[in-house]
Amino acid sequence: MMNVDKMKDITEFYQELLMVIHAAIGSSLSRQEEEEKAMINRWLAKAGRARHCRAHRKNEIIIMFDEVETHSLKTLERRVRTLHENCVVILEEIG
Repeated sequence: MMNVDKMKDITEFYQELLMVIHAAIGSSLSRQEEEEKAMINRWLAKAGRARHCRAHRKNEIIIMFDEVETHSLKTLERRVRTLHENCVVILEEIG
């Protein structure tokens, strides 16, 4: 059974990542998608180095590096939103 605190942390991570993706998409007036993805990757790298970043969050960050490289920003946003929504449902069930 997953620890509630870990699930809250992962849910928070996905919420933060969604905000970063929205910021990247919103600032796309003069940027290419590769620049926007680089912005997201920089945020992921910084989040992975943060002092409060625990192993379960680092695992999600590693997975997201691959997701950023594999998918378009719109697809990435949809996938992360779905992950966040699933986390919220799981928290409701276990909380």
